[in-house]
Amino acid sequence: GSERPKSCKLFASMSAPPCVLDTPLYILSPCGKCAHLHGEEDADGALVALWDASDNQGDHMRWRVERAGPQGEGYFHIVSCHTGQAWCNPGGSSDGVGVAAMDRVREDDSLQVYFEPAEKQGYWYILFRDGCKSAHVLCESEEDGAAIATWGKESRPHHWWRFEPYTRICSLAWDMRWKGFGCSLAWWANALDPDRKDSKKYADLLFSIDAQHTLSYEGHEEELPSLGLNVVRYNIGGGGLGNKWSK
Repeated sequence: GSERPKSCKLFASMSAPPCVLDTPLYILSPCGKCAHLHGEEDADGALVALWDASDNQGDHMRWRVERAGPQGEGYFHIVSCHTGQAWCNPGGSSDGVGVAAMDRVREDDSLQVYFEPAEKQGYWYILFRDGCKSAHVLCESEEDGAAIATWGKESRPHHWWRFEPYTRICSLAWDMRWKGFGCSLAWWANALDPDRKDSKKYADLLFSIDAQHTLSYEGHEEELPSLGLNVVRYNIGGGGLGNKWSK
């Protein structure tokens, strides 16, 4: 490529990746939405846009950071887990050009990025080697489908990005509520059928809140408090080959 500004080379030489390399991750803006491959397209030049992070079921939402060239140079590729294509700055030094995903058959500066820490802790600037342009959300939009485009670096939130591992963002995005403690009704529950005189005693010990029962075991008696479990798992369709069951 053409000669780059000295400041661009200096920052890149000190650039460290903001994440574990070669690992699926999400790239999120401060509004909580993430960069995704728009329309799940696999064509060369597909646009990168903003999308709701809770819709996280496809590889088009996930990326990985790979080193580009020798380690000392400090440049990287942002690669789609869906297509294997990398973020590209097709506009060179122009502002407002949409970031696209391109095949890496041509290894040039437009496909390489470096990172700088942003003013907000945990966030980073993504800067293209070609023109030292920053990847930002166009017009500061927070809408699904908002374009991610190149611009001169500005100390503003729509230029900041956070890198979250795939497993972590799944747990953050889903609506997860604590329901309580419980157990599986496996073979022990079958053994405690209603015909046993002590079946209610065991049920109370497991699932009641304030029950107290005395149990004897090998000649030793002990008074035990109830556990207060409130979640039960049971495999309704369980059974061997040829077994029949009904409601």
